Amino acid sequence: ISLMLLIRFGLLCSDDIIIQRIIPTIIYSLDDANAYVRATSIRSLKYLLLSIKTISSYESNIFPNYIFPAISKLAKDPEIIVRIAFAESIGVVAESAKRFLDRSHFMIQNKTIKENSNDASNINTNNTTSSEETNNLDSSIVLVDFSYDNKLKLLHEQVSRWIRDLVIDNTNSTNNNTDFRRGSGLCSHGSMVKRAILVDLMRLCIFFGQESTMDMLLTQLLTFLNDQDWELRYAFCAKISNVCIYLGKVVTSECVLPCIENALVDVEEKVISCALQCLTYLINTNLLTNVVIVDLIENILPLLYHPSNTIRELNIQLIISITKTL
Repeated sequence: ISLMLLIRFGLLCSDDIIIQRIIPTIIYSLDDANAYVRATSIRSLKYLLLSIKTISSYESNIFPNYIFPAISKLAKDPEIIVRIAFAESIGVVAESAKRFLDRSHFMIQNKTIKENSNDASNINTNNTTSSEETNNLDSSIVLVDFSYDNKLKLLHEQVSRWIRDLVIDNTNSTNNNTDFRRGSGLCSHGSMVKRAILVDLMRLCIFFGQESTMDMLLTQLLTFLNDQDWELRYAFCAKISNVCIYLGKVVTSECVLPCIENALVDVEEKVISCALQCLTYLINTNLLTNVVIVDLIENILPLLYHPSNTIRELNIQLIISITKTL
């Protein structure tokens, strides 16, 4: 309850108060012995980070030096509710870290430009500058002592490690050998965490950027279709279409489409239905070329004889979209 009150109180406070007073209290709660308190703490941190709009120069390194070391252990927390809460919050934490980095880069760049402008105006006032010195001053405006690309790469690597740790889910292999997914209709703890990652998937894609999304995120997401939990496979098919829009035609055709086509022969009818809806969306948004669509027709025609009315209707809608496109 106190953490929930902190969120309400923090939304009424200035950004400096949130960063200097409230966030340290929440970070301290991440080490609480109770799993519910730890889960509530990371969710509270997520909501407060969303509310921060401005930062000062001395707060620019709060993520790599303070927040990241404190929350990294949550990716391997023994309690499932903590890992789920962390997976749901990764997108906001990553986005906020990049926002702080961008703001820091802007402040340092702006400060450097002002200092060089002041130096140039002072020299011009004294009439002692030469043409060579003026050129040096002009060139120094562009040279900012801030390794933005290196810092952003470190952020990408850290978030990618968190996702990898959550996806691996070592707790299942250490606790027991029972598979919650086989024949019981229930899902494993690992698949629940993976579904939590998909909740804020687009925020993660924007954080990584197109190139890093392909290398650090998509390669891990595609393994979700191999999971025996049908709800995870369903969630993947429901979310991946938005990612395809972000990545473009080439990645969609070469990497994502073969996985969606595999979902067309899934044992669960809901997964097949979601895969058909995903394909229809990709065709309607022109993310598949005509050559790829023609090859796709061969795989979807057998579904016209599927015993499920829903699948047959969705397949007909897909064929209609194909005829309109071709």
